Amino acid sequence: MTGTTSGSPSSSNIVIFDSSSSSSTTFHSNHSILISCRNGPQKLTGHVKRGRPKKERQTSPSGECNEESQINEYSSTSKFSFVTYTASPQNAGPKIQRLVRRRAMLNYRRQERKQKSASEEAEKPSADFPANHSFPEGKKDDNEVLRQNVADDRMNSALPTTTADLLPKEITAVEPFNAFPIKIEPYMLELLLSYTTSIYETMYTIEKHVNLNPAKDYWLPMAFQDAALLHAFIFCADGHVTITQGRKERPVAVIHLRKAIQIVNERLRAPVPIITDATIAVVCTFAHTEILNGNHENWMVHMRGLKQMLRQRGGIQAFESNRLVRSKINRADLCGSIDAVESPYFEFSVRDLPTIPGYNQLTTLTTTGFCRITNSIKLDEALSRILCQIQDVTSNLNLFYLHETQIHPLSLREAITSSQCSLLSFKLQQSNTTRENLIQEILRLGLLLYLVTLLNESPTGASLYDTLGARMKSKLIEIRRNGGLNLEFSLWIMFVAASVVRDSDTKDYFMKSGTEIIEKLGASCWGNVESLFKSFFWVEKIHQRTFKTMWSALAIDWSKGGCFA
Repeated sequence: MTGTTSGSPSSSNIVIFDSSSSSSTTFHSNHSILISCRNGPQKLTGHVKRGRPKKERQTSPSGECNEESQINEYSSTSKFSFVTYTASPQNAGPKIQRLVRRRAMLNYRRQERKQKSASEEAEKPSADFPANHSFPEGKKDDNEVLRQNVADDRMNSALPTTTADLLPKEITAVEPFNAFPIKIEPYMLELLLSYTTSIYETMYTIEKHVNLNPAKDYWLPMAFQDAALLHAFIFCADGHVTITQGRKERPVAVIHLRKAIQIVNERLRAPVPIITDATIAVVCTFAHTEILNGNHENWMVHMRGLKQMLRQRGGIQAFESNRLVRSKINRADLCGSIDAVESPYFEFSVRDLPTIPGYNQLTTLTTTGFCRITNSIKLDEALSRILCQIQDVTSNLNLFYLHETQIHPLSLREAITSSQCSLLSFKLQQSNTTRENLIQEILRLGLLLYLVTLLNESPTGASLYDTLGARMKSKLIEIRRNGGLNLEFSLWIMFVAASVVRDSDTKDYFMKSGTEIIEKLGASCWGNVESLFKSFFWVEKIHQRTFKTMWSALAIDWSKGGCFA
């Protein structure tokens, strides 16, 4: 039973007493409770048993009840027979005070955790990764450590200054804070790890020789800040895996593709289109992946959109200070342009090559095999300049693989890219004879195939350069009806083309033609054939193993004599 005491409204109180007791029951002042109503009437609930039944009272080893059980029993409403009110509140006792204080602090901490969780969800903090996590690395010798230090310097000189603000480069096994721009699943981490390891070695064939990893050091940190780019890289990594394994695109990869396209479209439909480096990288990644999957029409759609985006950014010239983004644009452009033997969407040429640190340049053509060709026909001046440029690329690439030059890998890549663009844009003058025009066209196509061997950065199983191979095949068949071609040059062409083309029929044509030429030359020893190849363009680290494997696979009748090595 309850009652109220009179007095000022600000000091109103409620008294509780046991209605079952007789009116003559004396006040138990030691057991009294004072409930203040200064902040309005208190809501009092009846005695309702809820939840699981209470456990029986447990006693300590000494036979006494623990403190909290004593307080619970002590504070039962049945024990309060009456509550008195005096001018000053009565002391409820130290045990009651400790219980109230404990319960109040538990509720305070609970509310504090809720507020902290709500604020963290609202703020959505950026990603932060454990500093002690790193990719497993094998034991390095002194030379490898030295090359790593050189690579760090080269990467620092290639990265734009804004990369200092990017996120750490590592990938964690768990992501408990929802810090990425998208919700990360375990399979995504596996694909991203593959993108920065095995796929990187396929996509950056030059940079990997000095332990430069743009995928890990630049692109992945950028993706950790951009949802569209992160979706694009997951799609790209899954595409590399499925192409290598000979499978079709997985539905989960298509989901990432659609989400990335949706985000990019939203950015472009904004009142002021948002065309960041990450947005450009997304479109480049899609264009390159579509070519790897053999979807040339989709590649063209992406490239037309990319051209409009770059026009709003000031053209490809606007990326001279960001060599990695420019390289990614060129990769997306040339992978489809070379595959279709068409002019590239973007003109790219490297000027002032002599000013590149460590780059050796010759002013005249000195390669003996090509000198014989240029002496036999009137070679176009533009094609002659391209030939000299590729000669310099070959020389510097050989020095680079021997670690005898400090030239930056991106400088070599840009020189190769410039030569590819020049060959694709080359227009043959029709003032020469039909045979001379055919030889120059075969030379142009052969140089394109040769440059592909230097940057053959497509996964195993991708159907690329079949159009280029078919074009070369038709020109070789045509030249046979117009006086033929130099046998040594023809053999070099056959091996270069067969190492690039994936179509089985076209590849078989080049292999059989190579067999016939070797029999005509009587070059039954690999050493002789290798010397012949070196009289043209030849990069030891790339062509030695590839061409010798093809030589071993040729179906030549060695019973006529000769040696095989």
